[in-house]
Amino acid sequence: MNLSNLQYSFDYLEQHKHQTPKSPRNNFWNFSDLYNLLGAPCMGHAQNLRATMLGAVNFKSFDIALKHSPSAPKDTNFWNFFEDHVQISYATYTIYDKFNHPTQRIRPDAKLSRYACWSLMNQFPTMIFFQLYFLMPGSDFSEIYRQKYKMSRIYLRNDLQKYKKHAINIAISKNVDPSELDQIINKTFFADAPNEINHNTAPVLYTPDLLINYMGPRSLAALKSALCRATSEYANNPETDFSKFEQILEYELTSRREHMIANLNKPPAQDITQLHINKIYAEFKKLKAAFIEQYAFQKLQ
Repeated sequence: MNLSNLQYSFDYLEQHKHQTPKSPRNNFWNFSDLYNLLGAPCMGHAQNLRATMLGAVNFKSFDIALKHSPSAPKDTNFWNFFEDHVQISYATYTIYDKFNHPTQRIRPDAKLSRYACWSLMNQFPTMIFFQLYFLMPGSDFSEIYRQKYKMSRIYLRNDLQKYKKHAINIAISKNVDPSELDQIINKTFFADAPNEINHNTAPVLYTPDLLINYMGPRSLAALKSALCRATSEYANNPETDFSKFEQILEYELTSRREHMIANLNKPPAQDITQLHINKIYAEFKKLKAAFIEQYAFQKLQ
């Protein structure tokens, strides 16, 4: 999502936020409103609402909540826990399809607590902005966006590792040393790196095992895209020899590099940071643990 779409989503969630009558500090959102914002890929269909939410607020999340919440009620059980966060009823409401056509029907709807909404978004790594919206109550858009930009390195790195593994498997299948891939990436994607990077990050650039842990979101996304395109093209022609795959990869790396420079006026090598991704992951983990401790046992009523 681009910046304007994220701003719209933030405003929409704020406008459709409700307060529980007995505890105004507790918020909830209606399934129908979230569905109209995020659609079936995230929210599932109304007919399957209970199953969808049981997939999010599940036994595993209940066990984690018990571990992180010393103040958890002694007599609680999973089903009480679930119903404290998800209250399903039937209602008449308007659903918009993918063509933005409205349909009004009587169908299942639900009040979803902040914890339930986060649990649902937590299933989708790329929905990091929405995870953070629910994780950071009271935060404004700019604060959530800053965190989203930083935390996105986590799922982008994971995706990049997946596509790089595909490329390594291609090299191995052609009896080529996988280290050649790093040489191609350094030579093509990080071209002229010594003239582009901060002196403090220079040693990292030529250490392939470390590089991926220091890349910023823009360079991670660009390199991931290049590897995805190259490996996908190879998958369509698996008989391609490695020299041809190398040409495809170099083309995609150059294309993504030039696109990044054109759009950001910054080459990939200037998107190398001094902050190891493990520190970001630890910060994200701490944020989630604090949220679970505070919100896992709050009730809708």
